[in-house]
Amino acid sequence: MVSQVLSGKMAQIFTLVSLWIHTMLRLTNVKLPLNHQPEELEQAILATLNITAEQLTSFSIFKRGYDARKKSNIILMYTLDVATTKNAELIAEHAKNQNIKAS
Repeated sequence: MVSQVLSGKMAQIFTLVSLWIHTMLRLTNVKLPLNHQPEELEQAILATLNITAEQLTSFSIFKRGYDARKKSNIILMYTLDVATTKNAELIAEHAKNQNIKAS
């Protein structure tokens, strides 16, 4: 019984450590105007995750799409892979947000 509890605790710790080390965040539905500046993408990530620039390690564009239903207001929609210094905490904090998941 004790070994089962210990192995269960070890499994939880291993899961959290592997999430912290290996997991990136996948942000979906990040919307910006068609003529946005490159630095606005980083600002959108910081605002979405409510983190500082120092906590953002890196990001890459996984997918970019266009919403052109309104010809006078074309929107770029991004799916981003984001690495931060607090990935595990952010995954737990945004567990109910469908636009922020572990990737």
